[in-house]
Amino acid sequence: GVKSYCWHEICRGSSSLSRVAPAFDNDPEPEPVKVSVLSSVKASKSEHLLETSDLVDPRQLAKYLIEADVGLVRAQYLWQLHQEGGSLPRRQELDGIRFSLGGREEDCLVRSEELRHWAEDDRPQRPRIFAISHCWESREHPDPCGYQLGLIHDYTRKHDHAFECEMWVFYDYSSLCQYQRNQQQEESFRRAMQQMHLLYAHNSTTTLRIETLTP
Repeated sequence: GVKSYCWHEICRGSSSLSRVAPAFDNDPEPEPVKVSVLSSVKASKSEHLLETSDLVDPRQLAKYLIEADVGLVRAQYLWQLHQEGGSLPRRQELDGIRFSLGGREEDCLVRSEELRHWAEDDRPQRPRIFAISHCWESREHPDPCGYQLGLIHDYTRKHDHAFECEMWVFYDYSSLCQYQRNQQQEESFRRAMQQMHLLYAHNSTTTLRIETLTP
């Protein structure tokens, strides 16, 4: 049995972020899909990249996220940011930043140990990973007016009410080091780009596609 997938769109008033999700929850579990990775970007000897990508095993996804230093942003931080009228920050601005969550201070970005634990957690209510597919509305910032942040806020809040689980968000501007990058940031950026398809095609992620521009 090959599992079929469908796209659901989300936007204000209707639906404008997208979801790649199994069409039927009772479908048999698919066989692991192996995808060979070919890249024109040279990897240094210190870059421990996978030669093949497993699109089912969550441990492979966690390994990629940790080794490529991909930052997943907590949805609760994005909610606060939206409510305060803020804009999505660059990845470099999020490293080490904490925010108030339930009376305690929490990192904005998911920690490596949390990803390792997530990969071994088979509970239905384990944190869910959302990968945002979107356009850049300006050269300097993908979402200068905060419209995309608003859509992400609305969708993830509704998802939280329905499923009551933690949500981690991949948004390239806030998850990958942006230009200008130092040497270490450049290396992690190249590692991330070599297997970027994992974030959008893995069985453990949900892709949300923003198809509208700021009105």
